[in-house]
Amino acid sequence: MRGHWTAVPMVVALSLASAGVSLGAERYEDPAGDAIGDAPDIVAIEIDEPEGSVLRFSVVFASEPLLAADEAGTDILWLALDTDPEVTFPELDGFSITALGATVSRDQTMGGHLLAGGELYWHVVDVATDGPIVTFRLDRKLLGDPVDLWLRVYSAVLQDSLYTEQVDHYPDEGEPALAYRLSREQE
Repeated sequence: MRGHWTAVPMVVALSLASAGVSLGAERYEDPAGDAIGDAPDIVAIEIDEPEGSVLRFSVVFASEPLLAADEAGTDILWLALDTDPEVTFPELDGFSITALGATVSRDQTMGGHLLAGGELYWHVVDVATDGPIVTFRLDRKLLGDPVDLWLRVYSAVLQDSLYTEQVDHYPDEGEPALAYRLSREQE
C-alpha cells in the first residue's frame, strides 16, 4: 500500500458510529490484506434500514486515509446494486453509487450520485465519512422500491480515469453477488 496508509481499520460506508446503526444492521466480513496493490482494502460491508425507506451502506477499510487522490492515482469506491437476480456481474443492469478520492469531501456537502441504467441522478445519495468508514444513504424508492438486492462493492486505483490492476472486491472475484432481503416496512 502507499506510504500514507496506516494499519488502522478503514470503513467506507454509511457512518456507523456517528449515525447510530439500528439493531437490524447486517455486517458482512471480508478478509483483511486481500487487496491487490495500493487499492483500499475492504474489510466489511454493513447494510442498514434505519427508518422508513432509507437504506444505508457502509464499507469498512483496513486503513486510513480513505479514498486518496494523489500522484499515484485516485481511489474509487463503487457499489453495484441490482434488483434482478438473472443479471450477471460485472454487466450491471441496475444501479451504481460511486465515490472518488478527488470528490468525496465535496460529495459530503453536496451529495453523491446514483446511476440507474443510463440515467444519472445527482445529489440524491448522502455521503458521509467517519475515520475509515464511508456511508452512503439513499431512499430505496429510487431503486424502484425492491424487496431484494444483489450487490458487489469494488475499490480500485484509477490512473488517468482508467482502472488499474490494483483492486479489492466484496464478495471476492468469482463469488456470487451478495443477496440482501430488504424490509417490507415502508412509510
